[in-house]
Amino acid sequence: ADPKAARELYTKAAAQDNAAALLRLGYMLERGLGGDANLPEAVKLYRKAAELGEAGAYFNLGILTQKGEGGLEKSEAEAFRFYLQSALRGFAPGQNLVGMAYRAGTGASPDVIAAAAWFSRAAEQGESNAMVSLAEMMLSNQGLPFNGELLGQLTQRAFNAGNPRAGLLLGRMAERGVGLEKNPSQALTFFRWAGKQGMEDGNKAASELEKTMTKEQIQEADKLTKQLEEQKKADPAK
Repeated sequence: ADPKAARELYTKAAAQDNAAALLRLGYMLERGLGGDANLPEAVKLYRKAAELGEAGAYFNLGILTQKGEGGLEKSEAEAFRFYLQSALRGFAPGQNLVGMAYRAGTGASPDVIAAAAWFSRAAEQGESNAMVSLAEMMLSNQGLPFNGELLGQLTQRAFNAGNPRAGLLLGRMAERGVGLEKNPSQALTFFRWAGKQGMEDGNKAASELEKTMTKEQIQEADKLTKQLEEQKKADPAK
């Protein structure tokens, strides 16, 4: 890897109005890769790439606008407009954030039907966070009818992709017997996994559940946890 050389090449391509190069050079300037960081200049490059139709540039402008960085005024509504432009161009992360905005009512009026539609588009492209959001909406009767088979498919696909939220959700499902057979040992295994991926809610859920379990159930969870760790090590996409 040679970030400095890459930055030089992107600079040459960006000078010829190559949208992808403008996006990548902007990212390198934003992060200080291959040279000094220059956030205001990164914003200029993102804007130019966006004018040329680069979906990722709209997305990055949305992120910076939501934070109020790079000289951009902090605004949920303006960030939503950037995300929407990236989503309309088929960018899955942008579609996911548009869904989140509609679901939470941040930057846009709350609309669970629109949220589900955008999450679905993103999920079709493999966006695991969108899969989890769809599953959560289904479990809470939030604009989606309950479908146990689809619920299991969404959460399992997201879990296979290594999504910590999916592990936490699978734990909840196994704990309550919703969408999965009720199994406290399996639930504890999922909670532990989510916790190891950095989800504090997973650690908390595991701690609370253990208090209600028998010694035998915990031993079974220890066995399942070891099996899951070995499985993930051998093939992360499982």
